[in-house]
Amino acid sequence: MQTHLSLPDELLHSIIEYTAYNSQLPHSHSTSVQGFKPACPLFKSASSELFALSVANWRLRRICLPLLFANIGIKYIKDSQQLEVYISLLTRFTKIIFIKPINSVIKAAHELISPNLPRFTRLFYVELPGNQTALLRTLLAHPTITSVMVHELPGHSMCKDDLSKIIYSVATLAWATSPRFEEYLNQGMRLARLQLFDSLDNIFGPKIFCGLEEIRLHLGDKPISFSFLSVLSSTYPTLNEFWLFDNDLRYFTRHTPPFMSSFIENSQRQGLRKSFVITHVCLGRASRVSSQWYVMGLALKITLASPSLVEILALIASSFPKLQNLDLNLDGHEATYHVHDFVTAFKKFSSLRMLFLSGAFKRLDFGSDKHLPPVRPLNSTVALDALIAHAETGTLWYTSRIANEARSLESFYIREESYETQTDIAGLAWHLIGLFHVMNGNRDIRGIIIRAATKAHYSNILLETRMLPPGLVVMEVS
Repeated sequence: MQTHLSLPDELLHSIIEYTAYNSQLPHSHSTSVQGFKPACPLFKSASSELFALSVANWRLRRICLPLLFANIGIKYIKDSQQLEVYISLLTRFTKIIFIKPINSVIKAAHELISPNLPRFTRLFYVELPGNQTALLRTLLAHPTITSVMVHELPGHSMCKDDLSKIIYSVATLAWATSPRFEEYLNQGMRLARLQLFDSLDNIFGPKIFCGLEEIRLHLGDKPISFSFLSVLSSTYPTLNEFWLFDNDLRYFTRHTPPFMSSFIENSQRQGLRKSFVITHVCLGRASRVSSQWYVMGLALKITLASPSLVEILALIASSFPKLQNLDLNLDGHEATYHVHDFVTAFKKFSSLRMLFLSGAFKRLDFGSDKHLPPVRPLNSTVALDALIAHAETGTLWYTSRIANEARSLESFYIREESYETQTDIAGLAWHLIGLFHVMNGNRDIRGIIIRAATKAHYSNILLETRMLPPGLVVMEVS
């Protein structure tokens, strides 16, 4: 430790910052790559390592404090009460505040923040749910705050205010054309995400959505010419993601957009076209000055009995060399694969950052490794607990190996559930949900895993989150 402490503060800060924050759980468990997006993308929760270092000695505490208090989440009334004790540290170090959308919590946050706001010297971003005009006005008047994310339109009383610091999280086109929304746009309000349904009408009209970063188009069965993409690039320079959702599985089965043509043609040539259905595609831009779009995200459902998953993965990797997000839903699939073949298939992905896998574990044959020792002690004789433990061990085993094959990979989002034949006599079934982050240096994975047992036909869920021993995976308590 003394050798480490001989390093300059700046270098120690960089080293500590590397493990300072937890991976973030998605805001929903929907089966899509968009599920990687947490409720507040900028917010980072402090890791247990950061807490431990902050009490090791006075020098490390001084280095850790700016990281420890940079992100503040107010999710419960007690959070606000506890944070009041540290108000002097908050005002010196806090940069981002996330407030949970509960009226009592918003009120408690207002009582904590408002009287002390002039002393916050680094605060630049606040996520404020609900329609809280008084707190919103206070935040907008603060000189260091550049953005306030809101999920509801401000009240009518703000119709004369400068709203250039406000970012409205998401709007549908119908809502975006309402008089009050247009009025607020004229007052400088920005829009982060726009939802469209089977139509691009009015998106190129006289009204411009300032700050627009993402468009989500929910497709029907009508053909669409994508020649508008170049115009979209110049109209919205901040736009970096264009999502195409085929929720009813009608569009991509009937139409082939130009950016998907090579993939579809090759899949037909190889006899793979009926082996998958496309549920959504995300287009990205190389840069804000570029008018060129590429397939950045892809979500597929692998069909019932086709034993072609490894071939499909090879085709995806060759067709979309810049692919960053991949969602594979194997819940309705029946074929099995040797785990080595499945793992090495991801070696061909050179740009993949986020991987969502649903139902992968039960499709894998672990061969001689099928009796892997549990990653944590199993102190139960209940058969259901043993099944969950086996799934957890196997999932951590194969994801850690994928992390070493796909060197660009940063995150996994995993969903597993019991076979129908594994539901026990009491009607219990199991679910496993995990979010893992790949550490760049040694390619170890760390993150959060939740083991859930549910009563069949009931909505109550029993969650169990435990610490794992060091080694294969480092887990954090959520």
